[in-house]
Amino acid sequence: FFGGADFEVTATSPDVLSPARAPRSNTFADAARFSAPSNVDAEQLRNDVRSEIRALRAVLASTRSEAAAPTTNVNDALARELEELREMVAELGADRELTGKKKKRLAALGLEGNAERTANRRLKHVKGEPTDDELRTAIGSLVDVAEWPIAAEGRSLIALVGPTGVGKTTTAAKLAAKAIIDHDKTVTLITTDSYRVGAREQMARFADLLGAELVVVEDRPGLAAAIDKSRSDVIIVDTAGRGPTEPDGIETALARLKTKAAFKRHTLLCLPAALRELDARALAKFFAPCKPTALAITKIDETSSPVGLVHASIATRLGVAVICFGQRVPDDIAPATPERVLGAVLAAGPSEAPASAPRA
Repeated sequence: FFGGADFEVTATSPDVLSPARAPRSNTFADAARFSAPSNVDAEQLRNDVRSEIRALRAVLASTRSEAAAPTTNVNDALARELEELREMVAELGADRELTGKKKKRLAALGLEGNAERTANRRLKHVKGEPTDDELRTAIGSLVDVAEWPIAAEGRSLIALVGPTGVGKTTTAAKLAAKAIIDHDKTVTLITTDSYRVGAREQMARFADLLGAELVVVEDRPGLAAAIDKSRSDVIIVDTAGRGPTEPDGIETALARLKTKAAFKRHTLLCLPAALRELDARALAKFFAPCKPTALAITKIDETSSPVGLVHASIATRLGVAVICFGQRVPDDIAPATPERVLGAVLAAGPSEAPASAPRA
């Protein structure tokens, strides 16, 4: 589409994100408080049951020495109870083994915290190690998908918010290209990023190649004026992003922005696919004032465990609308579907090979 033009997308490393994949030592310790009994409790329960079995055996042995007729019924009852207790001991061991297998499989996918606990509960009925289909059903219940924003009828205002370095500018360019190529819509790109070196030049190059209008704004009044002035079908606002210690910026003002024209508003919270569970909760709280309506999950190609799809959806209680899996504009972006989301997450498991581009 761009005649072989090359793009190099640079971004500041996110300050608020933790390294991907390696579990923190306390993550599963926290999860254990909400899951099955501890090994110590389970061992104590088994010892209690064994003691009761020994006591019943002693009673049964003593009753066998008595020849009275009623003892036959007593012996039968004791034998039945003894067998039931034996089965209980066997089930305790089996349950512990099965729970371990489920946890191991979920841990292999990278699920943590509430996501891991909830998925484990969904698999409670499963006997043995869960299959891919059973995992698909359990994890599928944890993630919602949302509307592909550029396909909406009428005029759309799409704002991209999120931490620095997550790929908002590239995502804005990809969405603009898809709106123009796939939906034959006119697009205005608005950038508010005056901090990152080369950010405006990068967006200007995208706009020039796409044939889109580009507007640079410095403040909130300028943003409102640019939106009111535009006559495009789709307006895409690329914000600068900010860290947890920075004051509210334009992205927060977008939630309260009043415009003269009527738009269908989409505020996409952009988060990386390698997002850890604790970071997902922190970012969900931090960007809540922006009132995001859906998620855009980026950098799926940069991690072997894209569980940020699950962690972000649970933490924000939002659906995933957009998935990005590479730097190419406009190729490496797609609408989120259950099949694409689950395919990406399950590709991190031991039974499926990772794929850079989620299947349709």
